[in-house]
Amino acid sequence: MSTGQDWFKPEIDKKTLKQLMRRDNKPALLQFGLFFGLLAGLALTVVVSWDTGWWWLFYLLYCVVFAFATSAVHELCHGSPFRTRWLNEVSLFITGWMMQMEPVAARWGHAGHHTYTHFNKGDTELALANPLSWKEFLSS
Repeated sequence: MSTGQDWFKPEIDKKTLKQLMRRDNKPALLQFGLFFGLLAGLALTVVVSWDTGWWWLFYLLYCVVFAFATSAVHELCHGSPFRTRWLNEVSLFITGWMMQMEPVAARWGHAGHHTYTHFNKGDTELALANPLSWKEFLSS
């Protein structure tokens, strides 16, 4: 069982850390706009290329980009992308819906994960045993 003592912890001065953790609506709106714009563009490309042999490649790219909504749900559960709470909430509901996750349950489940991070008995997001060998990973 990992105690967390072997985790890497970079040395970052407080001023730099505070700047890195600053929440701002503009970059978050830009990032979400680009994310949904890319999804829409790839979806359109799939439809337009349907009669060619290339549609599957664009669909695969669409699926890969779509999967990043999970990362958005994670950050939105923390309330970290937007400075404005309602923008975090609306975005959490949209991306949660995309990933078939109920937003309130996702937030509380994720809070439980941070309470018991990487401990086999309490971490609800830990699907496999920790530590995990390659043999255990390949056999699961």
